[in-house]
Amino acid sequence: MLRISMSFLQYLKKNPVLYSIKMLNSHCFLCVGVLFVALVESRMLDKCMKSKPKYTMNVVLLEDQTSDWSLRFVKGAVLQAIEADRQLNMAAGLNTNLTANFNGFNTTLYKRRGCGSSTCEGVEILKSLHTKGEVGCAMLGPSCTFATFFMVDVEIGLTLTIPIISAGSFGLSCDYKANLSRLLPPARKISNFFVHFWNFTRHGLKMHWGRAYVYKKADQTEDCFWYINALEAPSVQFAMSISREMLRSKKELKKAIQSENRHSNVFILCGTPDDITTIKNETTIPPEIVFILIDIYNHGYHTNMTANPSMDNVLVLTLPERQYNNTVVYNSTLNDYVAGYHDGVLLFGHVLRQRLTSELRGRATQSTTTELSDVNPFRNVSFQGMGGHYVLDENGDRDVNFSVIYTSTIDKQVGFIQCNCWNGHHLRPLLNSSRTSFNDHLITLSLHLPSSTKPCLCLILFEFCERGSLRYVLNDTISYPEKTFMDLEFKISVMYDIAKGMSYLHTSNIEVHGRLKSSNCVVDNRMVVKITDFGCNTILNPCKDLWTAPEHLRKQGISQKGDVYSFAIIAQEIILRKNPFFTKACSDVAEKLYMVQYPSQTGFFRPDLNFETAAENELYMLIKNCWEEDPERRPDFKKIEGSLGKIFSNLHNQANESYMDNLIRRLQMYSRNLEHLVEERTSLYKAERDRADRLNFLLLPAPVVRSLKETGSVEPELFDEVTVYFSDIVGFTTLCHYSTPMEVVDMLNDIYKNFDRILDHHDVYKVETIGDAYMVASGLPRRNGNRHAVDIAHMALDILAFVGTFQLQHLPGIPLWIRIGVHSGPCAAGVVGNKMPRYCLFGDTVNTASRMESTGLPLRIHVSQSTINILQRTDCKFEYEQRGETFLKGKGNEMTYWLTGVTGTEYNLPTPPTAENFQRLQQDLSEMIVSSLENRGPGNNSMEKRKTLSTRVRRRETNGSQEDGLPEYLHLAITDIPSTYL
Repeated sequence: MLRISMSFLQYLKKNPVLYSIKMLNSHCFLCVGVLFVALVESRMLDKCMKSKPKYTMNVVLLEDQTSDWSLRFVKGAVLQAIEADRQLNMAAGLNTNLTANFNGFNTTLYKRRGCGSSTCEGVEILKSLHTKGEVGCAMLGPSCTFATFFMVDVEIGLTLTIPIISAGSFGLSCDYKANLSRLLPPARKISNFFVHFWNFTRHGLKMHWGRAYVYKKADQTEDCFWYINALEAPSVQFAMSISREMLRSKKELKKAIQSENRHSNVFILCGTPDDITTIKNETTIPPEIVFILIDIYNHGYHTNMTANPSMDNVLVLTLPERQYNNTVVYNSTLNDYVAGYHDGVLLFGHVLRQRLTSELRGRATQSTTTELSDVNPFRNVSFQGMGGHYVLDENGDRDVNFSVIYTSTIDKQVGFIQCNCWNGHHLRPLLNSSRTSFNDHLITLSLHLPSSTKPCLCLILFEFCERGSLRYVLNDTISYPEKTFMDLEFKISVMYDIAKGMSYLHTSNIEVHGRLKSSNCVVDNRMVVKITDFGCNTILNPCKDLWTAPEHLRKQGISQKGDVYSFAIIAQEIILRKNPFFTKACSDVAEKLYMVQYPSQTGFFRPDLNFETAAENELYMLIKNCWEEDPERRPDFKKIEGSLGKIFSNLHNQANESYMDNLIRRLQMYSRNLEHLVEERTSLYKAERDRADRLNFLLLPAPVVRSLKETGSVEPELFDEVTVYFSDIVGFTTLCHYSTPMEVVDMLNDIYKNFDRILDHHDVYKVETIGDAYMVASGLPRRNGNRHAVDIAHMALDILAFVGTFQLQHLPGIPLWIRIGVHSGPCAAGVVGNKMPRYCLFGDTVNTASRMESTGLPLRIHVSQSTINILQRTDCKFEYEQRGETFLKGKGNEMTYWLTGVTGTEYNLPTPPTAENFQRLQQDLSEMIVSSLENRGPGNNSMEKRKTLSTRVRRRETNGSQEDGLPEYLHLAITDIPSTYL
């Protein structure tokens, strides 16, 4: 029991969301430990289904006089919901009744009352119910986050399988719990809403915001505490997406409001209008500041009443208007919490009824399936309750539409607001007439007209067309390809739709459009073109753009003939599918407008238009007539409509073609285009897939990549015999001491790129490079018999031959020495990690190969006895010399060899230095490097100006004393006797 308590305490210390918990009574840990043993194998809901007991729910809530979810308020609602569920069961032919046990806990005797002291009360009640054998099938409550957390969090040792339905439990610590369903919006939904609201933009209403102040009061209600906590927590989406600054006292709030260098002009707080009134009475509020008040469960904002003057420049985040029909007020209290627990009974009854009905249906069909589904029935479910229509998401949390309301302080109006935003920090209401609703993932606009009779708002409603504007469709040549999809027939039909719509407008009361352009011609999902933005002439001034007729450029106005000119410009866009008013002679918009407004003596200026066939020439003459300089010579839309119909019927001798023949021909064209498009996309996909495969094959072995692609995992393998190669650069520390960082990178890149080229000629796998160390293996992941030792030996000889001819670019004349160690033996290998996965080798063979390298000598290939034995079993005649016994750490004295070549093959191997020469050369290496650098002569890379890796070290040691004159070096302990010791 003590072990469970200590692990639980450590969990609390690590959990940032529960940082407010400072002390817990010791009996809390004891009750958690008892229930961990008692309930770990409990599957109460399934037992209820199979043994058909009483379907009992336990209602566990605070029992006080202040909480909105007090048991004294909720009890009557639960009993009424049980009766309503009984009626539904009878209608479904089920003889099933729900019962409820009511268990309240009182915290009035605690120093900290309410939810702050409810941490273990719910667990204590569960312990008592378990002792009595009355755990039941479901639990309603608690509403307090602390109490609920101890019942649903499996990491602390409590495994509870019965469903818990809560109207509350808002905290982040209760998110994503398997058995918990929350019928009121949790804090995570509030945080996500603000992220979408801050990023939401609407011209004339709101621009993108990036910053905010969040005010956290000292004394807050249960919902406000967790809602503000979600905006404060660094790991939640709001804090990661929005630059927010927390204000934790009235002093900090006042200072931020009065500061001229404010972080933001938007202040978020949770509370009531009284809190806004208090703030405004105590502080002078600049007119550019806006408060966003989180007051989710207040019904008063939806009444048509004049708001308090302090609510000026305040947006309220709340739930939509609730209508509790056919309900009884319990103890004069009916709120969202009471409605939530009423509907929690209906939810449990709904799920239970579905299961019982399914079971009965299975018996009727003599189904042999008796096991219940593993799908959580309280997820992705919808039902109707007192609080309206409920939709629970995949986590069991309710999805709701939030409302952002601006309450008017005049004329008793509550309606829509129109807002201006500057730089994402200033929001000012312009009209006291708006209400805007925002879903967690979807932003919608709800129209609620004010009750006042005087006009205050002009609303324009257009049909939504899924494919967007005609301008967008013309620009999208991928989805709507030329010639195959958008051929001349289709283009003529698009022009015909516009002409037909304009013909109707000109004969209606609207009479004239005045703003016709390709951006306000929209396309629906049936590819029918429709016209928008008409009828705006009384509230908007005529614009001057590329579609405006020349007479209206000279004298502002609108006319039907001007619409014909605009149609001609759109027709040119449709034919060429280029920018509006495209012409090779001019690309500047201002210059085009000037040339149209003031034509030259040689003729008027119009966009380019070229045709080849007879039908195209006929269409060209129509468009040319539509953009005539003289408005009276332009045809009206009735004539345009008739001309387009005639041109369309003459295409491909379609005068004798039936409608079905035309439809079939176009479907065939579209089918061929789709086949071509699928083939093209498939080839692009294959090319991209091959490119990704090539990149994967560079990072991991081919068999490993294929296993990852097919199964998503790689099983570790044990290889009986492989050969591992290690090498590193002798004197690397000294080389780095006199080299800049970029020179070190370039040096290693040059060396290892050449090593990699050598590897391509051998059956080996490059494991990794760490600094100057280079590791290669053969015999894995593809087994190759005895060839692994042969390939490693040939590769080592090739690498050593290359090193003998390699010159350092930044240090010419300085020799490059490497040590090579080779060992063979068993090895385990597998992929380690999910991010940047690596194919790693494990085992004593890897360690021994590393020891062979570190105990070797420069320009020598140090080979173990096991590798020599394998080479001797092959037909290859390798030449080697016995070095003698070498002490290897962890292995003792081992007989080792120098690999010197292959009989009959010439290798231009460098001459290795003797032990005496090597000791002298390593002492002189520093002087050789300095001499090489000085020989470069004066310049940017001279010895005095070089910023090497050791610059800071030398500066730090300027005033210190050096114990000896030897350069910093990778020292080797070498003796005259054959054995070598590390």
